[in-house]
Amino acid sequence: MTPGPEKIRSSFDVPLPGPPTQEVPPAPAQKAARPPAPKAAAPQPKAAAPGAKPKLKAPEPEPEPSEFLQALADLLRSRKLEVPSGLLEAPPSAYAGQGAGTVEMMARLKDEDLLERAGKVAGWQARQQERAQWAWDSSPLIRELRRRELPVPERPARVGAMAVSLKRPLAEWSDGELTAAVTEWTRLGER
Repeated sequence: MTPGPEKIRSSFDVPLPGPPTQEVPPAPAQKAARPPAPKAAAPQPKAAAPGAKPKLKAPEPEPEPSEFLQALADLLRSRKLEVPSGLLEAPPSAYAGQGAGTVEMMARLKDEDLLERAGKVAGWQARQQERAQWAWDSSPLIRELRRRELPVPERPARVGAMAVSLKRPLAEWSDGELTAAVTEWTRLGER
């Protein structure tokens, strides 16, 4: 039978030998806290005067290519190979955010293999656009819109998957239900 908690002794209950412990002095008394002052309302932007021209934003400078892309382009140039168009503008997803150190390993590749990999990085964005267009065109919702000759909205930048209840076949959906589902799908793709 296991003894109850009052009969169990712990080795931690015994005081440690050594200098006596000092008591921690109490914290100094704090002054009574005042309630925070009410915050002033944020200033509202002034409305433009009638007939005033809106201010134009300065164009944003193009971002510089990453270290990986720059090093890869330099490696291609050092071997007197053509830098594929679009390589320096490739997004980080195209090369999995690799650093310039990866290019040092790629330097061991043959020219053909190096060109092939650089071409894949350069063409990544175009392949993503093709996949998105294929997903859009092969969607049952879009095919049904086209079959009914209803206006098809522009494809969003990112086409994602969307679950639609098909308890009723799409052919039985009203035009309003169909366009509402496609509108929701495009709205989700614009996020």
